[in-house]
Amino acid sequence: MNPLWTVSLFWIAAAVCVVVALAFVLPPLLRARGGAGKAVRRDVNIAVYRDQMKEMEADRANGLLSDAQYQSARLELETRLADDALAAEAHPEPAPSGSRKLGYALGAVLPAAAFALYYWLGNPASLLAIADAQSVTAPSAMAGAANGHDFMDLIRKVEEKTRANPGDGEAWSMLARSYAATEQWPRALQAYERAARLLPQDASVLSGYAEALAIANRFVLAGRPMELVRRKATFPGPACI
Repeated sequence: MNPLWTVSLFWIAAAVCVVVALAFVLPPLLRARGGAGKAVRRDVNIAVYRDQMKEMEADRANGLLSDAQYQSARLELETRLADDALAAEAHPEPAPSGSRKLGYALGAVLPAAAFALYYWLGNPASLLAIADAQSVTAPSAMAGAANGHDFMDLIRKVEEKTRANPGDGEAWSMLARSYAATEQWPRALQAYERAARLLPQDASVLSGYAEALAIANRFVLAGRPMELVRRKATFPGPACI
């Protein structure tokens, strides 16, 4: 898959995750409080209505209210109960200001925190840049290898050269790149470490070392790999062209 397309998919997936998270978190905080509050008010109104009806029935039984007065009072009470119910439906209680503020804060903080965490843990785009730089600095001997057998012969020759001359930084650099090309990452890390000690200002060595460390660390640039990338940027070399 095209590396740029992979990075684009990452950004799309990250944006979708943020939107889904906000869709679950924000609505309960921002919407008006309805169901529970309305149910409580309705129950209270019904209880008051029943009490008043009992009082009117008792007054009618005791002769304090005539049938006409009773019917008129009952109609008025039912009308008032209906009006209260309609008013509660038309004017729901708004969400508390504290909940709204928290919702707005989360809406701003969650995306910012997600992108900050992304840059803190490592940027895949930086890995792509390192990979491109590493491909530019591949030794001509590697490019001229006809097949896997010839390439392994080349690696053995470079290994013999480093054993014969442990202080040859260029040999260690070539050996490290050879191990990386064959995905022998533990050996590549050891060779890059020796090359970096002998050639501390070689941009191609620092670039390859950072790549090997990032791959060994599950493509995370934070820490030592990012430190090497920054050091590489301060030195001129083929990887910077």
